[in-house]
Amino acid sequence: MNDCISLMFSQCGSLSSLSALRLANSAMRKQPDKLALLVLADRVEFAELRYQFSGYLRGDSASVMALSTSAGDYRIVEARKFADGIPPSYPLWKNEDYRLAEQMMSDHGERLLQQALLLHGRIDYVLCHRLSNAFCQAVAAKCRQISSEFYERRQWADVNLLGNDPYVSLRQLEQEREIPEGSKLLLLFAGIDFGVGYLVLQK
Repeated sequence: MNDCISLMFSQCGSLSSLSALRLANSAMRKQPDKLALLVLADRVEFAELRYQFSGYLRGDSASVMALSTSAGDYRIVEARKFADGIPPSYPLWKNEDYRLAEQMMSDHGERLLQQALLLHGRIDYVLCHRLSNAFCQAVAAKCRQISSEFYERRQWADVNLLGNDPYVSLRQLEQEREIPEGSKLLLLFAGIDFGVGYLVLQK
């Protein structure tokens, strides 16, 4: 580890891995023989007041993934983030601010799914961040429109595992079934105060 260049992202909410992947992609294009290790660790801040928001309970989580330009379980097709119109002063939000942000998250998520479909063609699986029931229902409805399978994990289905959430769903999907070669998966990330983003992977 002494020979590694260590970089840390913070204050990116649940979308931090998307920023990290884009940075790693840029660095590894210039030095394709290098490997990267992405470590995601999220911890719930219990002091935060969230009485009004009906989102799923939040939980601690951590994951590690290796990045290489030559081999891997998945090819990273695209990482994209989108944030617009989120009300400021998140700790001071009232009930109507949460509702507005949740609706924006749902609208942005549907829009991103449509963009991904136009950019990358067929999307076989959509793994949705477990932000809230309303958010997941909106994404599931959009998946039915675009004929993509909406995958809902069985374990910790009602827990938001923050930046690791879609990766946990991917791990459970892999344990439940064999994903055919060539399949495209979209991992949809959402943070109520940071916006939405997606990661498109190809098996």
